[in-house]
Amino acid sequence: MYILSCILISAKNYQIAFIISISCFNSSQNPSERIMGVLDYLKASKKDQAPFSFKIPFTRQQLASLTGLCVETAIRVIKDMERKKVVMIKDRKIYF
Repeated sequence: MYILSCILISAKNYQIAFIISISCFNSSQNPSERIMGVLDYLKASKKDQAPFSFKIPFTRQQLASLTGLCVETAIRVIKDMERKKVVMIKDRKIYF
């Protein structure tokens, strides 16, 4: 219940369908696929699909909660994605 409440408060600008769709991201055992699924879903509704054009509106803790990962794993995966130039971290914000 607490995690769902945080998602609802944090995702004011997103449709309720986002919360329902989260369950499909958790079906993968691979942590990077889980996080990529959330990032792809969030960016899909935006017109500008250029790399690093979308600022992720969630904290690392919230991304971990959304994907069912522990915070340490989420941070490790995001740093790995930064090394692979999938995301950019600037001023502690994640751009995808």
